[in-house]
Amino acid sequence: MPVQSGIYYFEVKIVSRKVEDSSIAIGFSTKDVPLSRPPGWEPHSWAYHGDDGHSYCCQSSGKSYGPTFSTDDVIGCGVNFHTGCAFFTKNGDHLGTAFREVKGKLFPSVGMMKPGEHVWVNFGQSPFVFDIDSMILAKIWVQKEKKAIEEQVAATSTANLAPPLDETSLIQSLVLQYLAHDGYVETAKAFSEEVRSEKQALNIGNKEEVKGFEFHDDGDASQRQ
Repeated sequence: MPVQSGIYYFEVKIVSRKVEDSSIAIGFSTKDVPLSRPPGWEPHSWAYHGDDGHSYCCQSSGKSYGPTFSTDDVIGCGVNFHTGCAFFTKNGDHLGTAFREVKGKLFPSVGMMKPGEHVWVNFGQSPFVFDIDSMILAKIWVQKEKKAIEEQVAATSTANLAPPLDETSLIQSLVLQYLAHDGYVETAKAFSEEVRSEKQALNIGNKEEVKGFEFHDDGDASQRQ
């Protein structure tokens, strides 16, 4: 499964499955995983099992993931190497993310437990049941939009933005907003004047105007008390 592909995807059609005491597992693993047990049960292997619909991540205890699958179902397996996430599909329907933080050099893996079970694997030699092309194009579009937004934000000048308030000023500003919002008009006016007087006293010799603590009665403030 080449990492440079970005998203690698393949599908498996269940040609025949022995229903009793049987499970077909579809997923991926590293090359050093033993082939004597289904993928997902061994370390460095991940799989979706058809008998219980559980996902198995490197251990024999699984988690509820999707529906069971059997004869004539087509199960797809995809790994997004950009995000480290893996997903499965069933008969063209996306089942959601099954695994996260997937790493390593991976190989498609299919496990069958009983003689007479047959599958057909499609690595792209035939059209896929799931529309993987549209999914990839959608992700590329989202990435381009995200990049464009990030570039716009980075190019925006912050020179005209208000400077950050220190802790004391922030608390005073929040108190003033609370008083004004809840209709304590006279208290808000008095508090505003007190804060401004205090700051002007501290700024003796500094001609910079004290901003951010003006109280403006919107006409409805007194009605909210």
